[in-house]
Amino acid sequence: MKLVFITNNFPPISCGVGDYTYNLAQEFVKTGHEVGIVCRIDSRISSHWGKGLEGITVYPIGVNWGLSDWKRVMNLLQDLKPDRVLLQYVPYSFSRFGTPVLIPLVWFILRLKKYNIHITYHEIAMWAGWGKIKYLPISFIQFTIAYTTLFLSKSVFVSTQFVSNQLQYFYKSNKIAVVPIGGNFPFNKVEKVDSDKIIICTAGLSPSRNVLLIKTFCEMAEEIPFLELWVLGKYNEKTFLKVESNYAASKGWNRIVFTGVISSKDFAAFLSQADFFCFIDYVDKNGIGGISTKSSILPSVLNASLPIIGTKGSLTDDFFYKHGCNIHLVDYDQKMLKEAILKLFNDKKYAQKLGENAFYTFKKFMSWEKIVEKYLDRFVCNV
Repeated sequence: MKLVFITNNFPPISCGVGDYTYNLAQEFVKTGHEVGIVCRIDSRISSHWGKGLEGITVYPIGVNWGLSDWKRVMNLLQDLKPDRVLLQYVPYSFSRFGTPVLIPLVWFILRLKKYNIHITYHEIAMWAGWGKIKYLPISFIQFTIAYTTLFLSKSVFVSTQFVSNQLQYFYKSNKIAVVPIGGNFPFNKVEKVDSDKIIICTAGLSPSRNVLLIKTFCEMAEEIPFLELWVLGKYNEKTFLKVESNYAASKGWNRIVFTGVISSKDFAAFLSQADFFCFIDYVDKNGIGGISTKSSILPSVLNASLPIIGTKGSLTDDFFYKHGCNIHLVDYDQKMLKEAILKLFNDKKYAQKLGENAFYTFKKFMSWEKIVEKYLDRFVCNV
């Protein structure tokens, strides 16, 4: 099968959607398919992929995704004659205002020309209630684009049930497949270097992530001297300065490691030394938020057989309840989080069981091999 994926960014540029597209394309090539990537013009992309590495052919076309760019895309599709076209959609990737109004028009033309078109929605729109009334026009346009392209597509893919529910709020459709994000980080299990320490890992720091974890850790570290917290990857500088001013005087602050941006190899190395992992995403008073399958880090942690503590909210869908994942879910509550950490620390059999289930869940649902199988199921059904 000849496939063309359309994305804004692509490696070596660091971008979650670009990485997703690359891993998806790589797995399709492994299974014998031909993959072409349409992306924006960037010298880093052109120099890296100029010789057509890994069986993937890259076509840098987009400048600002205006009318002339989309004309070039359609001309290229006419030359390539792909069996399937898959758009990796994020509103702000194809419009700096978050309103890529040309995409429905392009999708309509491609449908008229009998192309077999599909979309992966990584995001569809912002929710704009009365508290954010100034965003209502943008939200309306974004939802209109999403519903229009859903109607025109042969099938669509989303990473969470929450996004699926958003799409089906006004338009019920059996075109939608919920496919979790796959893991980007390879993992090889190695023996722990310092067995006397209990190491909690997490990823990132922002106003909506891990503030409660740092507060809880600093309080617990006053009583438990062998606890360490590793915050892996990029973090928000303003949030860091705020939590530093609040907790720098505590004993626990000096036992928190902030790595900053690290390679996938280093990320895997840190995971190999951890005892368990925390996804402590903010959940507001209306229940919006929580751990979800949209995270590209989640499958990597599952693959590492690590027990996981996660906050539950509206984004925490049936995947976490039906598939035997057995992630230890807590409300966004300090007392519950502390109890969960102590539970994994004191109950080794329970922690081991969570780790075993984590690896099983990754293999069955979140490996790139399984994800491509789900895409192919929809591609084949829509001949």
